[in-house]
Amino acid sequence: MHSRSACIFVLCGLLPFVLGTSLSGPEQTFFNLPDPAQTREHLQYYTSSPHLAGSQRDYETAVYTHDKFVEYGLSDVVIHTQHVVANFPLQRELELRKADGTVLFTAGLYEPPLVEDPYDPAEDPTFNMFSGSGTVTNRIVYANYGSLDDFNYLKNNGVDLKGALVLTRYGPTYRGIKAFLAEQFGAAGLLIYSDPQQDGFDAGGVEHPVYPEGKWRPELSVQRGCLVYWQYCPGSPSQERMGLCLGEEFADASPAGNLYPTIPVLPISWGDAYPILQDIANNPNGLAAPSTWQGGLNFTYKAGPSVNQVYLNVQMNTTNTTIWTVTGTFRGQSSNEAVLVGNHRDAWGKGGSDPSSGTSILLEIIRSLRVLANTTGWVPKRDIYFGSWDGEEYGIMGSTTWAEDNEVFLKDTLMAYLNVDIGACGPLLNIRGTPNLLNVIKDVASQIPDPSDSTKKLTDFWTNDQLVVLGSGSDFVPFIDFLGVPSVDFYYSSSPGANEVYHSIYDSFAWMDQFGDPGYIKSVALARLIGILAIRFADDIVIPLNFSNYAGQLQTYLTTIQQQVATGLPGTYDYSPLQNAITQFKTAAAAIDGEAACVRSSGSATGCTSDLNELNRRLQIAERSFLINSKTNSSDGLPKRNWHKHVVQAAGILDGYGAQIFPGIAQGIVDNNPALIQQQIGRAADTILNVVEALTPAGSKK
Repeated sequence: MHSRSACIFVLCGLLPFVLGTSLSGPEQTFFNLPDPAQTREHLQYYTSSPHLAGSQRDYETAVYTHDKFVEYGLSDVVIHTQHVVANFPLQRELELRKADGTVLFTAGLYEPPLVEDPYDPAEDPTFNMFSGSGTVTNRIVYANYGSLDDFNYLKNNGVDLKGALVLTRYGPTYRGIKAFLAEQFGAAGLLIYSDPQQDGFDAGGVEHPVYPEGKWRPELSVQRGCLVYWQYCPGSPSQERMGLCLGEEFADASPAGNLYPTIPVLPISWGDAYPILQDIANNPNGLAAPSTWQGGLNFTYKAGPSVNQVYLNVQMNTTNTTIWTVTGTFRGQSSNEAVLVGNHRDAWGKGGSDPSSGTSILLEIIRSLRVLANTTGWVPKRDIYFGSWDGEEYGIMGSTTWAEDNEVFLKDTLMAYLNVDIGACGPLLNIRGTPNLLNVIKDVASQIPDPSDSTKKLTDFWTNDQLVVLGSGSDFVPFIDFLGVPSVDFYYSSSPGANEVYHSIYDSFAWMDQFGDPGYIKSVALARLIGILAIRFADDIVIPLNFSNYAGQLQTYLTTIQQQVATGLPGTYDYSPLQNAITQFKTAAAAIDGEAACVRSSGSATGCTSDLNELNRRLQIAERSFLINSKTNSSDGLPKRNWHKHVVQAAGILDGYGAQIFPGIAQGIVDNNPALIQQQIGRAADTILNVVEALTPAGSKK
């Protein structure tokens, strides 16, 4: 799973409106079914040992999930064997040395087992998937978070990174971006450490007890994670996918350097980073670091370079491996339309919160649906699909492979995708998704009590009247960016970021029991919310998507991209085609939302729309029409990242987690190319007009 960016939508303030929608009979019955004891039992199984994608234990969890899907009455349950590329460490060494080779410090590069969390460090090494191989001995430079601004600060202040080693801290950008930029600026190797200011004893400038006494990351804890450049192409970074990922001109290129780094990269704890940072700080001639670069350790950080040298040796074995995605279907009366609920199953370590809290929620939703059906005779009008994805931690592999393999069928069938990755690891509910899902989420959330205060509803803690745009880092990516399916992602956390022991061996059953979700009340709240949303999509007479809200957001996005262009690459640009398209979209959205509201109010299509099935079809395919290739069925995508097709949103090209709105236009800023900006304004306008056409009844089209 990804570490979330700070722009995530958080439910933590009073909502200035009240919704009166009530739950249907099946929804009300379902509400009372999710059980914290069952959720805890599922979690205990999945977290009993590490289950890295492709491992024997990972396969065992696939079989367990398959068997639970069958036990809970799903149809067409399949374990999909998927063949992907991965790489694993053969050697990892890190030392601080004098110029004569005298070793001053040797990094441990492992997490000590605890009584609460026993494991074999040899079976679960600390590493970054898709690191390059290499041996480097040189002085090291501290580059803060490893953002473009950070590297430019070093460059502009005369720090030569060619052949040097670089040390960055985790947050807020994706670790793969740090590696990408380090290599672009000439570095020969990269270390990434977890500073206690982010998730340790000094998080937020307040002293915290660390695990196992508290929930915060301890001194020798390491954040593992992949480095694949998913901002260009999620999924397996194989030779065969180069053309699909980047365009046909890259079809014969090597994935290394295009889809993942070639330099050695190693994640380390702050305990192992401490002597290196201190050595950098001890250089009297080293470049001072800005105040914003200071972390939580007890000395003043410098940019450097270091006094002494750092020896880094990382040797990786790139190989083909097998992963196992599990899918099943809760059958409805019709299979023409379906809603999909998904969670990834593979983990770094034992995966207490990430992803096993989400996996246990997924199983509890399915179990509760089966109890609902068995006790009331309920059968949904439409199918509900479930996916247990594998290989997410390697680069969103399982869900991407499944989406690509079933592209035509899924584009024809899916109404929405509901994602839960990290399920519950804190008090704050975070939701991000496409704007057409906002109203139905509000409707359902307004009926669900807050798990910490039963006198309030989930919506009583909503501060933002919109969903934040989806970026990257979890399994919603192929569904929104490649298939054009309305998508949403849910999770509880302590802040709009990942949990405190993210991607470490300490993200465990013991951590979840004591700190992540004591009593599993947050897990039950999410099971209720996601499960009732699935029922709403499966049962409503009209697919519950709203496009008037989307129209308002498109206008906001246009203002935002205009400001970004004005700051990043000032010039004279004609935005009128895009503004005109958004204006037409607003009219079409109001019309179709009016049709849908009339049908819901009357319970019948009579007097509301000429054809109910045709109305639902228009609602279903509208998001698909935001794809650049929606009318041509070509392989066209965003400039320089062909796999991504959605004209409105994609992962930030230099962020990786957060979203970039109108990413084609934004690419022109990155490339310093005014002509590309203007060309992409026109392309965005044309694509939005395709959506207008999709929303409009056939008899009304000009």
